[in-house]
Amino acid sequence: MKYKETLHIVVDLMEKNRNSTVENLMPQIESLVTLPKKSESVTIRNADGEPVAIKDLYFKRWMPLVGPKAVEFDKEKSVIGFNVMCDFGYKLWNKQQREIKKQLYFLIDKLELKEIEIKNIANYLTIIKEYRNFIPPTELGFESKDEVLQYLVSIDEHINLKLKASKVLTSF
Repeated sequence: MKYKETLHIVVDLMEKNRNSTVENLMPQIESLVTLPKKSESVTIRNADGEPVAIKDLYFKRWMPLVGPKAVEFDKEKSVIGFNVMCDFGYKLWNKQQREIKKQLYFLIDKLELKEIEIKNIANYLTIIKEYRNFIPPTELGFESKDEVLQYLVSIDEHINLKLKASKVLTSF
């Protein structure tokens, strides 16, 4: 959660509980402002620090960037140097976002024309939410970090990734 969002939530909490003491509100405030634990790394790097695999945020799978099973990622000015979704996943995600937008506009139009009753809107929103959360199955990449590491080690001798068991780096 970003700083400003947290601050707004804390201020709202305090406004709703004006008669409470600081002692009573402190546990709630502390839970809001405590920094989350560092998340799992989304890249695997070789000994030279170059990314050789990325955890795709769309498919939630580990995608190698090298070898016969390499998956395409667009380069980007970011910490990892690549988009966080593979090209194929990014296209699917964009298509989903466009379709969701169309469905929401369609729903608004139907409400304005009184073709849908407000009490039934939750059903339509549930369908849209299910569509938004749907991720099609794929054979791209690997299910786990261990599987992609095995793959990388298996191809290391053929393409000289500079992977050595003690030198495989995992970092952001």
